[in-house]
Amino acid sequence: MVSRLIANVRSSASLFMTGDQRVARLLVAEKEIFEAWKRRRRRRIRTTARRPRRHSQNQLDTPGGSADLKRINSHLVAAAAYPLLEGKGVLSSRLRQED
Repeated sequence: MVSRLIANVRSSASLFMTGDQRVARLLVAEKEIFEAWKRRRRRRIRTTARRPRRHSQNQLDTPGGSADLKRINSHLVAAAAYPLLEGKGVLSSRLRQED
């Protein structure tokens, strides 16, 4: 997900320069992907919390890590994609309510 976040940083920088609605919509879709990823990680952590795990696995499964990546991605979308889509009049009310 870190590499995906880096790609989204690049896309948002490109979006500031080009104003491409297609890129903006892709960034919005990435936000949903990050949310689903975070939910899956939380479920897996809860499921495996009762079983002993290796030390390295414990470090990888910190709930804060997935939340932080999701939060950074959400800020990218809010700063780059939402203003463009709202300015074009194509930002749905559902997306406005999520943030």
